[in-house]
Amino acid sequence: MASRSPESLGRRITSLIVVTVALVLTALAGAAVFFASAALFDSVPMLTLCAIITVIVCSYGAGRLWARMARKPVPALNLLACATIFGLVCAATGYALVGRAAHQDDRAVVSASSYWDLPTGSNIAYRHLPAAGSATRSMPVIFLHGGPGTAGDGLPPSSAELAAAGYDVYSYDQVGSGRSSRLSQVEDYTVDRQVRDLEAIREVIAADRIVVMGQSWGGILAARYAAAHPDRVAGIVVSSPGALWAPEYPDGSDGNIRAHETPAMTAQLEETGSSPRVFTASVLQAINPVAAHSFWTDNEADEMFRRQLEILAPLAQAPDRRADLVPASPPGYWVNQMTGADLASVDDPRPALRNLRVPVLVMRGQYDYKSWPVTREYRDTFPNSTMVLIPDAGHAIAADRPELYTATVVAFLTDGRPALPRYEEAEPPPGFANASR
Repeated sequence: MASRSPESLGRRITSLIVVTVALVLTALAGAAVFFASAALFDSVPMLTLCAIITVIVCSYGAGRLWARMARKPVPALNLLACATIFGLVCAATGYALVGRAAHQDDRAVVSASSYWDLPTGSNIAYRHLPAAGSATRSMPVIFLHGGPGTAGDGLPPSSAELAAAGYDVYSYDQVGSGRSSRLSQVEDYTVDRQVRDLEAIREVIAADRIVVMGQSWGGILAARYAAAHPDRVAGIVVSSPGALWAPEYPDGSDGNIRAHETPAMTAQLEETGSSPRVFTASVLQAINPVAAHSFWTDNEADEMFRRQLEILAPLAQAPDRRADLVPASPPGYWVNQMTGADLASVDDPRPALRNLRVPVLVMRGQYDYKSWPVTREYRDTFPNSTMVLIPDAGHAIAADRPELYTATVVAFLTDGRPALPRYEEAEPPPGFANASR
């Protein structure tokens, strides 16, 4: 048997190294095409097909390069078969790494009392506490939860007291969160959709006018509803509201809860997003949220969102107060992400709100992470507004100081005067800046 010459052996080794590198680059090219295709397609199978075709074509070329360098003739059909097998192996490996949905918690979901099927297409879970006694008031109170996407488990504090004062009280899970329906198209999660849902609810309950009470994002929703339907609002109560107009704070200076997180919280949050599947979903979301939604299911995304909320929840309270702020009701990841993004492009509601003459109560907790100008702007924008400061409370005023929260709200809605003095200064008193924790 003739021995191979050193030149022949060196050529084969070199060709093997070159083709190995080429195949590694081919696999990476397939992954890059998978993500790049999201700019054109919404379907994950289509992204996968584009990636597989890329790998087959590139690996076929690598095979031809190897054959030429090794000076070994290989039938084209054989090379194509090997390239196809390699493409399928890469696809199977990718699926093993990122394609399988993560484990879902078997967490019980609290049942809602009733549902509305709104003409907007939303199926909305709600709770209703009828007015007690004979002094029924003409306008119901509707609570708007925060988030977007963080629905509660029941009626908020002050509900029983407001019902006793003659108000019909409602609380509902906004579309995309809690027990309400999820939308099949994530681009439909907009600020306008939430406003239209609220107007549809007013029509369903046959109320000429309503009192809207908003917490955090719910305060933004209350303001935007009032700007769109000023003749349908009888009063507004906001606690720890978000920015009236987000584009005014392009640098994030409106106050972000994550600005106060501890190193331990940061490590925990990074762990929740460290899996290859979550990384893939995050990259797809940056390119095409619709494609990301088809890859990452609502249940899976909502469960990760819950874990993040559980980690950050202590920052929504005063330092010496700790309560379980994360409800059993599932939060809504996609409504949070898409509505939050939409807030950056909506029109300015403040010109319309400056002409609204209904009474408005603005509450701010001592340790609210939202910046002071954000809260103050509600007071300064609404002509008939009252601002009060809640001591020893964080962003979640109703959880930190439920009795004081209830007394303040009920006094304002029944007597026109809150249980605390008005605050009219431009700057916060000592200890009330959001940086003080």
